[in-house]
Amino acid sequence: SDYTDEDYDESDYDESDYDESDYDESDYDYDDEDYDSYDEADDFVEKPNITLESGEQLPRSERSQTFHSDIEKVLSGDDFAHKETVTRRRFIDLDAEAKKSDEDDESYDDAKFPEWIINLVRATERYRKALGSFAQLVEILIWGAVIGLIIFIIVKYRSQFNDWASSLKAPGAEPDLPTTLFGLDIKKESIPDDVVSVAQGQWGNGEHRQAIATLLRASLIKLLHEHGCRFFSSDTESECCDRIDQQAPSVVSAYMRALVSVWQGIAYAHVEPSKSEFDALCQQWKKVF
Repeated sequence: SDYTDEDYDESDYDESDYDESDYDESDYDYDDEDYDSYDEADDFVEKPNITLESGEQLPRSERSQTFHSDIEKVLSGDDFAHKETVTRRRFIDLDAEAKKSDEDDESYDDAKFPEWIINLVRATERYRKALGSFAQLVEILIWGAVIGLIIFIIVKYRSQFNDWASSLKAPGAEPDLPTTLFGLDIKKESIPDDVVSVAQGQWGNGEHRQAIATLLRASLIKLLHEHGCRFFSSDTESECCDRIDQQAPSVVSAYMRALVSVWQGIAYAHVEPSKSEFDALCQQWKKVF
């Protein structure tokens, strides 16, 4: 590294200064024995060729085998072992099919579709993705309509469902009689001995709502225990009237509808009947019951 071209000057070396006699080969002679014999086989041992059968693996060290087992456990877990098959439509690459069937050009020409069909299918595929969210919305609306229809049928025809459920009981079994209907106590022991006198006394004390309730409670108890009418604790006033129409004489049915109408007016609309209307209900109650 200390030598540069500037240090060399041809004028400093003259061929006349060089004499072949100054060179003696004996000074540079060497013997093969001075070198250790070199045997290539000592340093390069022939390695056997290993052929693995299907499913076989190279031998591993104990530590490598431990790592391999841990990795296998992780990969076999739910996070990595989940598989999902997705099926979707795709267009056939007609150009690629043509290259594969160079030997049968005629069959390829027969399989090629018209250009307008290909464009139509591609446009349909594009609009299918755009309408995907709209289709989901329509599906939600349809399911909502179905659920709403089921709820409507159950509410509207629940009395018929109750009748059908009661008919499933064993023959001869005593029916379950309700103890209250739309907030009124209809237990048999709650009816007074003289219903009309009690109702008139309540009306005279200014308890008009209670007086109408006494007439209605007594009427329901009579229908339930003496006329054999069937009611359910979930029945409303209108449903009770419908049941009475089917199970009691027309005279009883007409009176109950008039009494229920007066009860609904005073209980919910706070519209009190006149004294003459109340007296008429009391007189009719004596005739009907």
